[in-house]
Amino acid sequence: MGIKGMEAFRSKLPGFQGKKFYLLGVISLVSFITALVTGLVLDGIPRWFQDINVLHGLEPVMPIITSAILDFTGYFILFFTWHDREKLLKENKETAFQRGLIRGLVGIPFVVSVVVRAYIGTDYLSLAQPENPVTVLFSKSLLGILTGGGWWLHVIQLMAGSFFLVLGGLTIHSAIQAFGIDYMSLVYMYYPEESEMQDNEIYSIIRHPTYLGIILIAFGGAVFRLSVYSLIFSCIVVIGFYLHVTLVEEKELEERFGEGYKEYRQDVPAFFFHPKNIPVFLGFLKNPVKKQEMEKD
Repeated sequence: MGIKGMEAFRSKLPGFQGKKFYLLGVISLVSFITALVTGLVLDGIPRWFQDINVLHGLEPVMPIITSAILDFTGYFILFFTWHDREKLLKENKETAFQRGLIRGLVGIPFVVSVVVRAYIGTDYLSLAQPENPVTVLFSKSLLGILTGGGWWLHVIQLMAGSFFLVLGGLTIHSAIQAFGIDYMSLVYMYYPEESEMQDNEIYSIIRHPTYLGIILIAFGGAVFRLSVYSLIFSCIVVIGFYLHVTLVEEKELEERFGEGYKEYRQDVPAFFFHPKNIPVFLGFLKNPVKKQEMEKD
């Protein structure tokens, strides 16, 4: 069984037909590697120049600054997927989505790199070992520091982090099954006249189920390491999502759908649903294509 919406998605990529389609993956991979290497270099600068007092003191906060830079860079690039839409459509409607998509494929891996940093940690993912004791402390598990360690606590911590990783992955998988890769890649933001109304039940409890999946994965990174760094990195990802959705995505949705979306936005949360709606969420994971039941008079 193929990925839902793939045919419609590929039809909007005239420059990436046939085997050229896989170049999109190459673009994302190159962007991701660039982000990781950039992070390694920025983290390493204070460690390579320990004789400079300012840099030595900066070492513990550098991973935080680096993650913020990577996250901001990713969203800044992604912003132009929305910002340049009208210009791209005027220049060439046929290739507009394709050109906008490339911006997204370059920007999103920078955000993903911050999530990876939360899971792996700056002590393992580094070009130089830390010298400042505060850096070492911030890299250690808070659970281990507070309890004195214990292999079983470490196992519980890893299992809890892995749980949220899997749960987030399942949420994203269900979103793809429910809405299709064409909707999730914003094909119909460029070509709204070709779109169809989405009435999946999950939209009755949360506005952005895909982003919930990514946030769950980011939270898993915080729990997986449970260090000062992993907690802050995960917060950076969540804050970035909130700002992007609030200032960019939902602004465009309000312009497109008007007062109806404004009312929907007031009634339904963006990322986190009420505990009473857990059965609806679990139902979405089990049966992603379930439609929303219409209210009876």
